[in-house]
Amino acid sequence: MSAVYSVPELAGVGLTEDNAKEKGIDYEVGRCSFEETARGLISGNTDGILKLVFRRQDRRLLGVHILGDIASELIALGQAALYNSDTIDVFNNLTVATPTYTMSYKYAAFDGFKRLAATGVSLQTFESEEK
Repeated sequence: MSAVYSVPELAGVGLTEDNAKEKGIDYEVGRCSFEETARGLISGNTDGILKLVFRRQDRRLLGVHILGDIASELIALGQAALYNSDTIDVFNNLTVATPTYTMSYKYAAFDGFKRLAATGVSLQTFESEEK
């Protein structure tokens, strides 16, 4: 996990899209712009983005990358999910306070589901299986 304390902040953990391509992983992304969140609109911080990189076949999280306000604080949730080998479904099932930037994880997961559905990938729920 890494964070750059600049303006705006940048934080990331796990694989990037380029890393996934280099490894030959069939991946997809889910994105959320901070302007899609109530918190981003309230604070006037609409320039940030959160991106989830995940494996298409089972939605296993591969990486999380954030650019924008408090990216260094938001990345911890992504790191925890990655460490636990979670799928992006974990964000869909997560209850978060609102309005907060944490909603970006849910919206990025929703975007990922939408992208999968648009390409005909099954969105069946994966029962508990070994990670």
